[in-house]
Amino acid sequence: MATRTFDLDTSVGVPPAEAIDFLLRLDQHPGLHPYFTHAEIVAEGSDADGPWTDWRVTETSRVGPFSYPLRFPTRTSRTTGTSMTSVVRPAPGCRLDITARAVKAPGGARVTETVAVSAPPPLLGYMTRQAEFARGRLYERLSDALGTLSP
Repeated sequence: MATRTFDLDTSVGVPPAEAIDFLLRLDQHPGLHPYFTHAEIVAEGSDADGPWTDWRVTETSRVGPFSYPLRFPTRTSRTTGTSMTSVVRPAPGCRLDITARAVKAPGGARVTETVAVSAPPPLLGYMTRQAEFARGRLYERLSDALGTLSP
């Protein structure tokens, strides 16, 4: 297993806790993420790290003219009022560990995210490119979904 990381950030026009609330609600993300089509809660609970939700996520991917659904588990956890983690298992032997934080900024919040992509070496480049594209698109559209910061 090999790992690569990348970072993202954006500004939104809501308080930090609201930004994290939105990121935790995967069922509100269709249309923001280019592959994401559906998410449903399959379990909820709390542990020493805080409250968590297990999701069954459906994404639609394309290879040439063909599209196909992928279904996989994801766990989101609120680690503080303004931070969260997510563990995504999009394929056997592949994993995304996502940490997001929101901090107060003029007119709203600044949201930053670090994504660690782990996969077998032959798949690592592909998985990282796909994750970076998809998460990048989500972050580009996040300000539209939550509002933008005032100048």
